[in-house]
Amino acid sequence: MCPGSVASIKTNSHLTAPILVDSGEAEVMRALRMHGRISRSEVSRITGWSKAKTSQETRSLVEKGYLVEVGEGHLKADANRVFYG
Repeated sequence: MCPGSVASIKTNSHLTAPILVDSGEAEVMRALRMHGRISRSEVSRITGWSKAKTSQETRSLVEKGYLVEVGEGHLKADANRVFYG
């Protein structure tokens, strides 16, 4: 900018804050990007985490609003599974 010039700010632009997640939450998000709609047990298998660790990380993302439970499995084998997307 030249001295004496005035910078203008677009009033119609959308500013968003960065998403802040820890490394575990980021790992869940990577698994979702790579595999699409998956269950907690699939996240656990992909990451190598225990069921407790997987539940902790997915619950944190749900509470923050970054992850949504999209439904339960429809097959008998999937009847108790909650999927994320």
